[in-house]
Amino acid sequence: MKKILFISHESSRTGAPLMLMYLMEWLKINREDITFDLLTLKPGEIDSEYKKLAQQFFEIHPKSRKPFKKQLSEKVLKKVFGKQVKNTNAKTLYKIRESQYDIIYANSIVSVSIACSLKNSHSKIIAHIHEMKVNVEKYLPNLENLIPNIDHFIAASKIVKRDLNTYSNIPLNDISVVYEASKINITKTNPVKNKKFTVGASGIAGWRKGTDVFLQIANYMNRYHTEYEINFKWVGKIPKDLKIQIESDLEKMNLEHIVQFTGEQVNPYVYYQEFDIFLMTSREDPFPLVCIETGMMGKPILCFENATGTAEILNIHNDVIIPYLDIRGMSEQIIAYYNNPKKADTVGGLNRTLFSKFSPDIICPQIVAIINQTSI
Repeated sequence: MKKILFISHESSRTGAPLMLMYLMEWLKINREDITFDLLTLKPGEIDSEYKKLAQQFFEIHPKSRKPFKKQLSEKVLKKVFGKQVKNTNAKTLYKIRESQYDIIYANSIVSVSIACSLKNSHSKIIAHIHEMKVNVEKYLPNLENLIPNIDHFIAASKIVKRDLNTYSNIPLNDISVVYEASKINITKTNPVKNKKFTVGASGIAGWRKGTDVFLQIANYMNRYHTEYEINFKWVGKIPKDLKIQIESDLEKMNLEHIVQFTGEQVNPYVYYQEFDIFLMTSREDPFPLVCIETGMMGKPILCFENATGTAEILNIHNDVIIPYLDIRGMSEQIIAYYNNPKKADTVGGLNRTLFSKFSPDIICPQIVAIINQTSI
């Protein structure tokens, strides 16, 4: 019987936490020889799902407005294993470290530091990295110092493996590539009559997802191609401070009539069904679940070169991988799909086949094989 501690940096309904949830669901159904507990570093929308799956569910609670990462490093990790255990967070971590886990599985770059602090002579560490260069440097600038404590790395795509090797000097043999997995839950909806061509995007709005680039593309179309009736729709959480900025941009660009931000949705698939094409404007996105989901739904996808692992799958298509931040180039490809519905259907159908292989039933056994090999 193998015993694993999974560490999730948060319990949000976003890529890495959802991927971990799918993995735990699969293990619960398919592997009675593996038991697992879960530690989350920040509460969120899928806490209830996490609690149902894990044998033991642990949480670390921020106690002040001080950045949580700093709290862990300064207040907890330096003192937690001393003789006196004084606070709730420290008691939780002390209890975890005393357990005999075969594998401590850090499910994001943010979880790596605490995983290394919890390691004992019995346990081995797997770091599943869902981030590319900028976020690795942002959240764990001292990664190179922790590498000796980590027994194996899982990279969410080949571009993540490249970054880990190039910028963090991790040997290629210590990194396995396992693509993300997702699944879709589609509720049939009545088609909208006389619907305008809709360009969709999704994610937590911000620099990494390229929300500003999405607006620039909509602005380009509104300025230079008014002959086309095209709507733009972004599905995903909008941070409060960014919401004010976006609303200001929409007003100044005169885009309020063609651009809609829906906010975070419990069932985003209803909106994805409306998309004629999915636009990934991300500057960094290792292998986003939304591309798996829209791909499974048969949607054409456009993305930027050197910005995402999704390009590793889409590279069999022509003209879908656009030079980095080329606003005009991406806009022109939107027009190409608008003018050629047959091409959209063909590419979408091929995407449905390509992305069907990224289901939990196919991806999770690959992770289990790495767990078994690492625990030897």
